[in-house]
Amino acid sequence: MRGPTRGTIWVDGRWQLASAPAVRADDAGLLYGLGAFETVWIRAGRPVGLSRHLARLATALSALAIAYPLQPMADALRALARLSPEGEWAGRLVVTGGPPTVGEAAGSAEAPRPIGLVSVRALPAHVPRRRLGVHGTTVADLARTLPQLKSLAWLPSLIAQRQVPPGHEAIFVDADGHLLEGATTNLYWLKGQTLTTPAPPQVLPGVVRQWITERAATLGLQLNLAPIPLAALHADSELFVSNALLPIAPLRAINGQPLAAPSALQRALLAGYEGQAHAL
Repeated sequence: MRGPTRGTIWVDGRWQLASAPAVRADDAGLLYGLGAFETVWIRAGRPVGLSRHLARLATALSALAIAYPLQPMADALRALARLSPEGEWAGRLVVTGGPPTVGEAAGSAEAPRPIGLVSVRALPAHVPRRRLGVHGTTVADLARTLPQLKSLAWLPSLIAQRQVPPGHEAIFVDADGHLLEGATTNLYWLKGQTLTTPAPPQVLPGVVRQWITERAATLGLQLNLAPIPLAALHADSELFVSNALLPIAPLRAINGQPLAAPSALQRALLAGYEGQAHAL
């Protein structure tokens, strides 16, 4: 195929049907979770915050010792996004560790050749519901490998989500009773003029989180980069979560305990992000 059409994906420089095989059975991403990915919000035919996503993907790939050119992937995502100028969509950038090379199979130190994949799908149906508010349920912080990297080794988050009621967000809590992040979200506690949010390497440095922490000072907020003590929360506590698709949503309750409704400050953060989305 010479270019993107609906129902196609980009695989390592070529366009193919999404239903066609894309990686080999011996790909290191499939066998070992070696690789990284990004989920990108697409609105009105444009990827939001793409440069930030690419920067985070580059950081993850560097830490995993994977070399892959990201500009062709960015171009492919923009091309797919232009096919859907109306509404909202979810883009995905994936780089796998790739299959072993012939030299590697023979005992050479030559690295495998990674594979890049780019796709776009409809916005998941649960996202609009979650924007109205998220209910959180705490789970013990599993033995997450490199939580600050958005690698393909995503199993702890998937396990955590299966431990909570349907529709709830699993919230990781450490051994000291401090909240870290959601299985798919970053977490924030707004108390007066102080915004508390855990920081890497304990959590993933989310793209929206990066914008929020940069924006905090302009709203007169003092930023406190620390885990959130679960025991200190009560019905008047205001918490919210973020990820690329939400992008910011109130946490309505945690472990069944109701939490405060969104304040003007939280609404200002959401409005600011949505207002600047195409400039990010």
